Amino acid sequence: MARINKNSIINHSDLPQAEIYRYSAHQLAALSGSFVPYQVTLDQTYPYHWLEFFELGLILDGSCKQVINGEFYAMKPGSLFLLSPSDFHSMIISDQTPVKIIGLVFTEQMIQAELKQLLFSKGYFINIALDQKEFLFIQPLFHHILHEFQENQLGNRILVSSYLQNILVYLARFISKHSSPKKTILPNREIHPESIQRALIYIHHHFRQSITLEDAAAQAYLSPHYFSERFHQILGNSFQRYLQNLRLQFAAKLLAATDRPISEILFAAGFNDPTHFGRVFKQVFLDSPRDYRKKHQHPLE
Repeated sequence: MARINKNSIINHSDLPQAEIYRYSAHQLAALSGSFVPYQVTLDQTYPYHWLEFFELGLILDGSCKQVINGEFYAMKPGSLFLLSPSDFHSMIISDQTPVKIIGLVFTEQMIQAELKQLLFSKGYFINIALDQKEFLFIQPLFHHILHEFQENQLGNRILVSSYLQNILVYLARFISKHSSPKKTILPNREIHPESIQRALIYIHHHFRQSITLEDAAAQAYLSPHYFSERFHQILGNSFQRYLQNLRLQFAAKLLAATDRPISEILFAAGFNDPTHFGRVFKQVFLDSPRDYRKKHQHPLE
């Protein structure tokens, strides 16, 4: 594992490929108080990798394709993305057009509870295009974060948190004014109580972990029994089945998008037993994981 001096800005050339994305939430917290900003120029395609924390990034220069959970998005100056621990992605970089990105990786604890509701009640990741005025407003906030991290002066973590909250509030306002993200959790917000929304946001960001019914119920401030009844009534599925389906969808997308070993994918998706994974995967997709990959795998383009 590469070591990062918390007093320096991350330089892409100093790290093995995709190394920055390999920190666990625990390691990230140990590095610098739950966040690490970066500014990089990518001149080659990043391989697929999944996240263990949140990543907020802004394209400063150049263009590329970003593949988020197997779907392609055109990125250019002003493209802003917020990815969660439930996502995997890649940056497809042309040899002729390197891409300059400024961003921040951080743990969930840096997002205020109210902001989670504002940001994620309609989608579990965000990918938007800022216009010139919006870009000029947001860009300095990223540079302030980099400066505070680099200088490491008294109160820098407080200021970084403040700048981050500013960016996230702006993102929430953008979402409320413009079209919602492509992937939706709650297509009709009015019919879902806020308590279930909180639980769903938690589930969608933690399904790769060993979460329990009790964990989800705590997010909703409900007893496990009552939460289970309400969840099934509103979502039409039990908590366990809903959680299993999220894990299976994540595994299926990784199988189609990467050549990672199936044993690695099933654990990344939150499964612990290869036999159980193979059985439930075939029940849902009517193919074994290996056969599914043969039929659906597509390379980065």
